[in-house]
Amino acid sequence: MAHLVLVISPSGTGKSSSMRNLTKEEAAVVLCSGKDLPFRHDLPTMVPKTYIDVYHAIETSKKPIVVIDDVNYMMSFEEMSRVGETGYGKFTQMAHNMFQVFKKVVDKESDQVFYIFAHAAEEEDGKLRMKTTGKMLSEKIVLEGLVNVVITNEFKDGEFLFRVKTDGNGVKSPLGMFNEETIPNDLKLVDTAVREFYGPIKKTTKKEKK
Repeated sequence: MAHLVLVISPSGTGKSSSMRNLTKEEAAVVLCSGKDLPFRHDLPTMVPKTYIDVYHAIETSKKPIVVIDDVNYMMSFEEMSRVGETGYGKFTQMAHNMFQVFKKVVDKESDQVFYIFAHAAEEEDGKLRMKTTGKMLSEKIVLEGLVNVVITNEFKDGEFLFRVKTDGNGVKSPLGMFNEETIPNDLKLVDTAVREFYGPIKKTTKKEKK
């Protein structure tokens, strides 16, 4: 199956700009907010109108790297479009729609690495979590639990960094994937570390499934 990396941090901390060294041959970007990337580029991009578009991008993209940027806006836009609806059912549906984004990635049989970029929310316990609409995703599903790599951005000593090593406060990565607590804010470096750690991703055949 494909690998999934969750990148969560407040707006303006360098998530999108970390893609600046990716090439059009290796990466594609889903711009959930509709906002273009904050640097000159020739990366193939698409702006989804609905979750169906996001699902289609996940299922059909062939690029080694796929970034789903500003994914929180899918929830925000859906909530605004359904503001006149009453009842808890709409929040259940919204939670299901976002859950499916994660599920379709982890279920995909490919050697791709998907990066979901999202805004962060600091919980009462001090841990950093993905900002969601409603409590079902944060309290019952816990999207961070579906992935092995959750990293964040930070601004320190005049430069943007990725915090990548497990710290007990929301950031986590497999033991040995990263040697340092922080690395430069460059998604290419993250992708290299992920691929070196996991190696070639073996596809399961129908015979092996049986």
